[in-house]
Amino acid sequence: MGFIKQFQFAWVFALLLVTAPVIGENNSSKETTSNGSSNSALHLKALLEPVHSLRGSFTQVLRDAEGLVLQESEGKFAVQRPGKFLWHTAAPFEQVLLSDEKELFLYDPDLEQMTIRPVDERLQQTPLLILSGETTQLLKHFEVKQLSDDRFELTPKSESGSGAGSAFQTLTMAFKDKTLSQIILLDGLGQQTALDFSQLLVNPVLDAAVFTLEVPPGTDILRDE
Repeated sequence: MGFIKQFQFAWVFALLLVTAPVIGENNSSKETTSNGSSNSALHLKALLEPVHSLRGSFTQVLRDAEGLVLQESEGKFAVQRPGKFLWHTAAPFEQVLLSDEKELFLYDPDLEQMTIRPVDERLQQTPLLILSGETTQLLKHFEVKQLSDDRFELTPKSESGSGAGSAFQTLTMAFKDKTLSQIILLDGLGQQTALDFSQLLVNPVLDAAVFTLEVPPGTDILRDE
């Protein structure tokens, strides 16, 4: 499994903190488009724009196309605009994914191994980076559809690579009391990943140490350029 696939389910938070300002910047001349995507994007922007940092817990359930549960996991996360996030899966297998804006770190304690990869153009096209920071062309790559007052569906545009090789086909964001409560991801194989969030703190002050990863001596360090 490649590096991008390894963090395919964590990336979701990169979408949160970048979307709001990006939608505002790209949407000013498109508010009257006939497909309604711009108006939907503005509504999503209104929910996301006040969020500069976020911290909480998550549960994740992966199901196949028939609805059979393939994997369940849980952990904690933290996100800070721009470009910083921590996704710590605690069970059933511990794994830490971290971004400090410039590099991505994937640490597997069981394997005593950490993989480091620069945040390059290709990774900036993935949902992971969309949420935390450096994407400035959200509407260029995604259609936004408002399903209800508190649910939005994002679909990659065909020119952005929404085929079988894309990280997802659709991404649905649900809010409760104007706070993100769930993200549902449907991939090209028909598999569905549901992420439910709890114990959320909106705009907490996050110490720089939160986005610093220290590993035990003897850990194998692999650089994936």
